[in-house]
Amino acid sequence: MFRKAERTKNRRLPGRSRERDRAGRRKERLSRALTTTGIFNRWGSHMQAIRSSSMFPSSDVIPSPSARRSLHEAAIAEMQRYKWIESERAGCDLGDRAITTWVRQHWHGFVRRCWLEHLEGRVFWIELDHDDFGMLRHELPDSALMDEIIRRIRTGGENLDILCWSRDRNPSGDELWKVLGILERLDINAHRVECRLDPRLLQAG
Repeated sequence: MFRKAERTKNRRLPGRSRERDRAGRRKERLSRALTTTGIFNRWGSHMQAIRSSSMFPSSDVIPSPSARRSLHEAAIAEMQRYKWIESERAGCDLGDRAITTWVRQHWHGFVRRCWLEHLEGRVFWIELDHDDFGMLRHELPDSALMDEIIRRIRTGGENLDILCWSRDRNPSGDELWKVLGILERLDINAHRVECRLDPRLLQAG
């Protein structure tokens, strides 16, 4: 009786809700499969071979200090611009409230954008890993696979999102290892930067 009722409930879900439900179950199955099939154990030895190969050659030369930029200084400028625009719209100075809103809604996207600029060798951000500067200029520059992964990361995609996308394409074993290798080298989770700016430091702006 319970299973029949559950099936009836699922049939009543709107189209988009069913799609989200299926996507959620797909991510859960993939995450469980990756941790129970030993794929990450095999991944370690595979990545050792990749690191010693020419797949990931050395990065660009680190620019002179005058060509470097600070992530936090740029963030302050973005916060002040946002506060001014929102205060003009509201007709009053929103103060710390606007800064808090910017951090909550835009900080992680801002950091992700700066990180990709750093990897592309366009802007050297001093708070990010110096060895990663210019990485994307050298690693699989003509690869459609790399371009698609970077596009998905740029729009907020995380490791599991990209793995689910890759699995849905029914990739070959070699392609799956390439996806895993790229994600391991980029290491999205290790490049998250928390906002530690004190709103009181922004009052001068």
